Amino acid sequence: MKRLLIITSLLLTFGLNCFGQTITGIVTDDTLKNVSIHCISSPDNLDGQNVFLFVDSMPEFPDGTTMMMKFIRNNLTFPIQQDEWSGTIYVTFVIDLTGQIRNACILKPHLKDELTPNEKEVLRVVNLMPKWTPGRKDGKMVYVRMNLPVRIELK
Repeated sequence: MKRLLIITSLLLTFGLNCFGQTITGIVTDDTLKNVSIHCISSPDNLDGQNVFLFVDSMPEFPDGTTMMMKFIRNNLTFPIQQDEWSGTIYVTFVIDLTGQIRNACILKPHLKDELTPNEKEVLRVVNLMPKWTPGRKDGKMVYVRMNLPVRIELK
């Protein structure tokens, strides 16, 4: 069975946390059907609310970054026909006032008009994530854009 090495980093206010995971798995095209490639037209505004990049208290995945990596590792699988492939998939998403992930999309798609199966799979897993703790600015919950570069090496 193929071996997958995934190195993911979550960009936070003043740092970069890197992680390495080894994952194996299979996914069919049926699980990739409902993934959208469209981002909101204005990255600074969603639902009439300002979307911030940096706030006093950044959003957090339940139980922290280590649990986020475990979640990704446990849910990420790739098409069985996938040969060797390596690259970075850049995902961006907004954490809203309730902690929901909104408007997840690929920042730099490898193809112009469609997503690759690997990009669709990464988006599928990001959209499966549970509610986060929302970000706060000046003591109030606000919308915050998060960026998640996912480095994949299929061997």
